[in-house]
Amino acid sequence: MAGHRPRRLRRTAPAALTAVVLTAAIFSTAAGFGPAVADDAGARTAAPQTVSPGALQSGTLQSFPALGPRPGPLSGPLPGRHGAVDPLMGSTAVLFGDSQAAGAAGVPGPATWPQQALARQGYRVLFLGAPGIGFVAGTPKAANYIDSFTRGPLVLPAGNPALVVVQGGGNDASRGVLDGQIRANADRLLRRLQAGYPQARLLMVGTLAKGTGRRTQVDAALGAAAREHGVDFISAGDWLTRYSLAPLMADGVHLTAAGHEALATVLSARMDGLGMRQGPPAK
Repeated sequence: MAGHRPRRLRRTAPAALTAVVLTAAIFSTAAGFGPAVADDAGARTAAPQTVSPGALQSGTLQSFPALGPRPGPLSGPLPGRHGAVDPLMGSTAVLFGDSQAAGAAGVPGPATWPQQALARQGYRVLFLGAPGIGFVAGTPKAANYIDSFTRGPLVLPAGNPALVVVQGGGNDASRGVLDGQIRANADRLLRRLQAGYPQARLLMVGTLAKGTGRRTQVDAALGAAAREHGVDFISAGDWLTRYSLAPLMADGVHLTAAGHEALATVLSARMDGLGMRQGPPAK
């Protein structure tokens, strides 16, 4: 299945479409954000700090700490965590991703297929991610999604992003992570995001694959998790074959610039089919 619209519709903010985009890479304690909080930490409320419009910029594991001073604790996507409100958040897509969205093989992040597609849909992209991680997989520098979100230093923006997207699963596939482990962490992550952004529409983008093999199986497992939680899902489990992208592969996993351009067109069209367009292409 290329994509689906869940039967259970989520409530959207009246002023603008809101959604969340996740991908397969997130920060670890190496990023230096200070003490973490446990999954069930009690809520501590404070007025969110508002930064100047556009002050929150895309960052990688190395550059994210340089975005600015950490504001005080506030109730937001995870009670007790730190965050900041950017006045442009209403037109922003927060994207969590692995190297497919961070950039690899000489292709920079903004030119990757997930980031290009979001920009074409009219979103300002705030990418928070790093290569090599997933729903369970991590690296010495970056924990998996849910651990970074609940116990690590990753801090989601306060307020209501226009869109939040989760994309990934390739690193889980390459490391032999079992479906049950992937589903368990995906379930925890989606529950947290739904609780933290109750007015947001969530989108999960599956694992880029050829239509056979472990990556395609992980794509299917993520689709099942999305359906269970009423989250929109776009499958990428056969795109490399369906769209004849073998000549546009830089290596066995990553695309060339031309390949990213081609898949950005595909993803943007699928998003159109789900009614996710925010406006004219972002500059």
